Amino acid sequence: MITVEGARRIVDRFGLGFTDDYIIRRIQSGQLERVSKPYNGVHDSSYGYGVSIESLVKLLLDYAITENEIDEILPV
Repeated sequence: MITVEGARRIVDRFGLGFTDDYIIRRIQSGQLERVSKPYNGVHDSSYGYGVSIESLVKLLLDYAITENEIDEILPV
C-alpha cells in the first residue's frame, strides 16, 4: 500500500498527473485499486485509504513507463 499523496508524487515524476484529484479519479474509474489504510505506521496521509502498489505499477506500465524506471522510483 502507498498513500494517495505518495502515489501522486510518483505519477508526477513521470508527468502523468500532479494532484491528489488525479489519483482519486483513477481510483474511481477503476484504474487504481483502493486499499484500506492500516492504522499503524501511516500517519502522513489526509485520506483514510491508500493505493495498491500493484495497481500503480500496472497504471505506469499502461503509460509505457519501463519496469527499470518504475523500480528506480517505487519504495521498497
